[in-house]
Formats: sequence, C-alpha cells, structure tokens
Amino acid sequence: MINLFKTLLVSLSIVLLLFLFSKLEMEYNKSNIEDIQVLSENYYSIGFDKEILNDIKKEILQTDTNDINLSDLELYLNKKNKVESAEVYFTIDKKLNINVKERMPILKVHDLKGDVFFLDTNFVKIKKSIYKNLDCLIANGYIDDENLFFLYDLSREIYFDSFLRNFISQIYVNKDNTVELIPALFNHKIVINNIIQLKKVKLFYNNIKNDIDINKYSELKFMFNKQVVAVE
Repeated sequence: MINLFKTLLVSLSIVLLLFLFSKLEMEYNKSNIEDIQVLSENYYSIGFDKEILNDIKKEILQTDTNDINLSDLELYLNKKNKVESAEVYFTIDKKLNINVKERMPILKVHDLKGDVFFLDTNFVKIKKSIYKNLDCLIANGYIDDENLFFLYDLSREIYFDSFLRNFISQIYVNKDNTVELIPALFNHKIVINNIIQLKKVKLFYNNIKNDIDINKYSELKFMFNKQVVAVE
C-alpha cells in the first residue's frame, strides 16, 4: 500500500511539473522581446551592427515571441548583400541574439564594362555603394568575366599575406593578361603573369640591398625563370 502511494505521488508530481512548465512556456511565448543585440566582430562598414538592428527592430520589437519565425528572419538577413551568414536565437531572458558575419571585401574592381564592385573572400560581388570609403586593393584595366576569377585568386594571395597586403596598393591588367602590381613605396611597376611569381616578388623585396636604387627603373619583370628583368 505504501509503495502504491509513493508511485501515485511521483506520478502526480511529474504531471504537475509538466503542467507548470507548459504554462510557463505559454506565458513566455506571449511575452514581448525585451532586447535585440547583434553579436559579431570585424565590421568592415561603419555602423554595420546598428544598421542590422535598425532594419529589424521596427519589424519585430515588441512582437510576441510566438509570432516570430527565426528561420524566416535568418533567411531575410542572409539575403543582404553584405551578410555572409546569420544565426538568430532567443535567450532565456527573452533577448533576441543575432550572430552576423559580414562579408570580407578584398578587392575593388573597375571592369571593362565600366562596372565597379567589390569581391569578397568567397568570390561574391558586393555593390560599390555599400562600402563607400573602404581602404581596399584596387584592380582596373582589361578585366572581364574570363579573367575575373584569376584576379580573385591573386587578390586572396595578396590579402592573406601581411607583407604583400601592405606592399601592393593597386593591380592593373594588361591586354595580354600580364598583371602590373603597383607598390605603395616605389615608383615602378611589378609585372607578373601568374600567382606563383608573387613568391619571387616577396623574396626579392625582402632581400633587396640598400645600395641598389630600384626607383630608377620603370618596371621590374618577374616572369622569367631565376631572374628579374629591370626596364628603365
């Protein structure tokens, strides 16, 4: 008899707990969002987090949490040109957290058609109007759809190398698809025709002797095996 009483007591306790939990969940879902915060780092455009906040606050702030579809909100944010990925979730204290990763622009392109746009680390085009004053590597010249991916690979190599990123300020593509790299410190052009030659460029400038005046040359060509050809 005692065992039966204990069993009934445990069962009633479980039912009561489930009821209370269900009631709390209903009350939570009927409540409004208390706060929205963007959790992200390395913004490339000024006020990126505020822009995201302002964009969605008027839509969902003071809306019942039960009426918000997180998947739809993530999809909405991921469609934005400057957003690489977005994750949206609620905290237990009714805060809506938005974890946003902004696209990383690595190259500003001026192509043959007159279009101007940025390329990010995933070869995604970003509208020029989004990043108005961004300090970024610039490419112009004979640029079209055929050599755009080569430029993307080249700019990635430059961007993710701390020396080359600070050393090269501009890229110009010639009609024969040779590439002129414009250094930030010297008055000459660095001419290459493939990405592998960047290693030779880096090695050359890291080991150049002080008694050599390379500014008297207009071009340094790195396309030839085991030598650098200087043109006055």
